[in-house]
Amino acid sequence: MVLAAAVAAAPAQADALGLKRIGRFAEPVYVTGAPGAPGKLFVVERRGRIRVVERGRVRRRPLLDIRDEVLIRSRSELSDQRGMLSVAFATPRRFYVFFVDRRDRIRVDEFDGARRRTLLTVPDAGRVHHGGQLAFGPDGLLYVGVGFTDEDDAPQDPLDPRGKILTLDVTQDAPAPQVFASGMRNPYRFSFHGRRLHVADVGGDHAEEVTVLDAPGGNLGWPIFEGNARQERGEVAGYVAPRIVHRHSRGWCSIVGGYVHRGRYFYGDVCNGWVYAGGRRTSLIVRYLVSFGRDTRGRLYAVSLYGPVYRVTP
Repeated sequence: MVLAAAVAAAPAQADALGLKRIGRFAEPVYVTGAPGAPGKLFVVERRGRIRVVERGRVRRRPLLDIRDEVLIRSRSELSDQRGMLSVAFATPRRFYVFFVDRRDRIRVDEFDGARRRTLLTVPDAGRVHHGGQLAFGPDGLLYVGVGFTDEDDAPQDPLDPRGKILTLDVTQDAPAPQVFASGMRNPYRFSFHGRRLHVADVGGDHAEEVTVLDAPGGNLGWPIFEGNARQERGEVAGYVAPRIVHRHSRGWCSIVGGYVHRGRYFYGDVCNGWVYAGGRRTSLIVRYLVSFGRDTRGRLYAVSLYGPVYRVTP
């Protein structure tokens, strides 16, 4: 196990990393590429737009604008984390979005030209802890991270979709969600490296964690475990201990999962803005860091809710 306890250690002196701003947006929360569109980047704005960056310029016309469907009741993301939170592309034309709608439901919708369908609905989203990540796995299934929405019983309830990573077979007319992993508080960001799934689960009062899952059926243990510490009595079938743990007592508050890039797993934290790679702090700091992203060329990006989206260099 890699236990990242010394979070206040000085940055690695020779990481030679930089940040190149590729644009400024209105509350961006995610950035990604699309297969078949190597020259384009797609930036998700929390209030319901997907902006397109091509040849270094931001198109005036968004790929998608559903601001009239997205629920956000407070301008403060600290008290209201609803909105549109990510997008995943099957093709440049067919894509999937995760958002909270005006009926306060978590939704995953498919857009395919003029065709649209809803694949997943979770009621009573509430203000915070929705999850939000979408990603296609190596098996072709769409993986969906759903937060516990402040319901501690949900992550260990096999009949409740909250506090879990679900899969959807989007080739089916009416795909039934299947549970890939459970026992999570808020799997806000996750990513694949080969067949391994790196899950950054946002903690409660004490710890932030990253767990690596090699197969379905894993249970991260919330609320019985937080980080690698037991906080309640009880057994957890299929418990998988985290690989990385960061304590709130060392300046962390809300982990932001990233990607394996150039052999190191990059991740960070919303509050302190520190960017870590391979369990060590780098020289990079991104104010109000809310996401990482990757394009079709494998380049890494970092997103600030304040507006800038950066490419991590080299």
